[in-house]
Amino acid sequence: MKKKRILLAVNIIMLLFVLYAWLRMFFDIEESRLSSRGFTNLKYYTTLSNIFAGIVAAVWLVKTLRKKDVKKLWLWKYISACAVGLTFLVVLGFLGPLYGFGTMYVRSNFFFHLVVPLMAMAEFLIFNERETGRKDNRFVIIPPLLYGTVYVTNAFINGIAGNDIYGFLNWGYPVGGLIFAVICLVIWLVGLLLRKGNEAIRRVAPG
Repeated sequence: MKKKRILLAVNIIMLLFVLYAWLRMFFDIEESRLSSRGFTNLKYYTTLSNIFAGIVAAVWLVKTLRKKDVKKLWLWKYISACAVGLTFLVVLGFLGPLYGFGTMYVRSNFFFHLVVPLMAMAEFLIFNERETGRKDNRFVIIPPLLYGTVYVTNAFINGIAGNDIYGFLNWGYPVGGLIFAVICLVIWLVGLLLRKGNEAIRRVAPG
């Protein structure tokens, strides 16, 4: 019962953080780096991955409050935790050094780049109730693969200027392709570490 209350609190807070951060970005007059007003902020992987995590949290809340089985939802929890975990790591290892960490953890991006990703990963790591295996890792690659395909195609058709919003194509398409390949590898490793970490925690504290 205590675990259920904690999970309810975590999902409510996560959903509220996502809603607050997105609405603030949507209506914000003073835009910060890698954010924009209105629906144009949906061009960012960061925004999409956090909204995805928020939707999964909302579905989890509805099913839990209706006393439905949520065990199958943990696969979606896994995918969304990896999706926002990728955002966290890309900011930490690439965008932060490139643009400055001071611009990466302010305003809405404080929640999207740091708070929600850490909450989602910690939730799966500690509370996941579903057996996960190596085959599940293939699912976590889908979000960045889809986003990367649209990103590169758009830049190729409409030009890099104004469409290479993350600067991945600064060094040309071959290097940009390599960066996206590395990103897919990174999210696969995030998935692996979350799975193995969760398995270790469940062995130590089953149930």
